[in-house]
Formats: sequence, C-alpha cells, structure tokens
Amino acid sequence: MSNGPRVAVVVGTGVIGTIYAALLCEQGWDVRHLVRQGTSRARSKSVEVDLLDLRKGHKRHRRWNHEYCLTETFPADAEFVLVPVRLYQLDGVLKDLAAMPETVTAVIFTTNWAGLRPLDEALPAGNYILADAIGGGAMTGNKLTATIKPLLPLGAVHPDAETRAESIRKVFTAAGLAPKHEQDILHWHWIQYALNAAMWPALVEAGTVQALVKDNARFQRMLATVREALRVCEARGVLVREYPEARVFLNEGSGVTGRVRSLIMREVYGTAVVHSEYHRRCMLHALSDPAEIATAYGALLATGHELGCQMTAFDSFQDSITRFRQARR
Repeated sequence: MSNGPRVAVVVGTGVIGTIYAALLCEQGWDVRHLVRQGTSRARSKSVEVDLLDLRKGHKRHRRWNHEYCLTETFPADAEFVLVPVRLYQLDGVLKDLAAMPETVTAVIFTTNWAGLRPLDEALPAGNYILADAIGGGAMTGNKLTATIKPLLPLGAVHPDAETRAESIRKVFTAAGLAPKHEQDILHWHWIQYALNAAMWPALVEAGTVQALVKDNARFQRMLATVREALRVCEARGVLVREYPEARVFLNEGSGVTGRVRSLIMREVYGTAVVHSEYHRRCMLHALSDPAEIATAYGALLATGHELGCQMTAFDSFQDSITRFRQARR
C-alpha cells in the first residue's frame, strides 16, 4: 500500500473540473487530469485561476496558478474520478471509463437527461454516484474566471453505491464544501437540466442577459418555456413542486396577479444575474458552447413531444437555436 498522497482523477481540464481539482490539491490529494490520447503535449500545463470563493472561512477573492498533472492513462491507484464534461461528451467518456478498476468511484457531475441506462451500461451500478456543482465560470486563453458555492448536492441512485457516496461526502466536507444528500439525485439532475435547457433559447435570441431582462415579451416567452420544461419533468414522474427553484415558475397566477408575478420575477432575475458577482461569473460561459445548448434544447423538446406535452413556447425557438448553432460552427 502506497504511503504517498491519495490519488483522484478529473476528466479533462474544464471549468468545474479545474475548480474541484484545485480544492482537492489544497487538501493534499494527487489530482490527475485525464485527457484524450495524443493530446497532452498540446495542452497547457497550468492555468491562472481567479476565483470568487464563497466557502465559509475561506478568502473570498483568490488568484493563483493551478498546475495540471496530465495523464492519458487511468491511474491504477485512483480512489475516485470526477466527470464534469459537456452534455454531448458524456457517452464517449463513459465508454472510456468502462475499463477503470472496480474500486474507483465515478462522480458524475454532468446533468443526465437520458436516465440511468447509459450509466448502467457503461459502469457497474454500485460504482457511480451523481452530483451537481454549484458554481461556474469561463476559460479565456490561459485564465479561468470562476466562482463556487459550498453547497454540493450528491447522492447514489443504486443502494450498492451508498457507502461510496458517504466516502465522497467526507472528501468534499474536508475540502470546505457542504455536501447535501439528495434523496432522488436523478430527479434533481432532471430539474437542473430542464431549467437550463428552457432558459438558454431566450438568451440565445437576446444575445445578453441585460438585453433579455429589458425585453419583456421575450422574457415572458422564457417563463412559458420554463413552465413547459418543468411539466415535461412532471410527466416523467418528478415531484416538481418539491424543488423551490422550480416551484416558483409554476405559480403562474392569472390576470393582474399573473402579470405582477411575472414582473417581479423579471426584476428579481435581472437583479440577481446582472448585479450579483456570483451570477455574473456563472453566466460567463452561457453562450460559449452552441453544441451543448442545442443538445439540451433538442433532447428536452423531443422528450416533451414523445410524452404528449404541450411545447408551444419551446417550439417557437427552434429556428433561433438552429441558426445559432450553424453560425458558431
């Protein structure tokens, strides 16, 4: 048994992976960034991090240089692997991880709309858990501007993985985070997926958050799209009203009450996103990946139609999403 640092793996060198790798490094972990074969030489070996850190007891604004330890092969002595990849990358990554040692726990951060089948086909049921990073940011050249909150929802979707989930909670608690046990972490993923997929189209049309907030008609279309997305979740069996971040969108009201509620939501959204440094940093990547936006939009729209849900507002953005993806290729 090795007496050296405990080993963790992070898939890629993206925003979330870099943030969590840095937190683990502070705790003495040997963190290896797993990259595709033949790509390590061309990758940057470090990144300048500018972090708004909202963990209790930590300096709020920090800057440092994070050194990447890149590897193209999975370390045999790794204890767990963090998987914070793009929506359209997950299937490929799962295939690559299928051969990892059975002692390794996979922590899947990527919100999963497809359900458990792709995960169960690639990984033993007891070898993975789901989590959701509360934070974000963007890479600009060799600089990462990001933020993180202490909250870390996570949970096992199979009883056999409960012991592994508890071990991961202890790791992240030691790193100053506040892991929260989600009774149904898959449904939590679906709610977050639905909210993102529904808010992106209006932002695509508006171009910026500021423009979206100023355009009341488009903002109302966004609210209608969110409500449709959440009803798709309900059709899938999710108890949507148990999630506060979703419940607020379902309380539409009617007449004057409904209009007032919508105006209040627009004001709150604008204040939060435009004036909050945390939200501004989270939104830095908002329109940076047309493929991810189109993937999320298309998957949720298709599910809605398959389940017979009314998707009028969602459908109204289809041409805009198509043009957006084509223009950015």
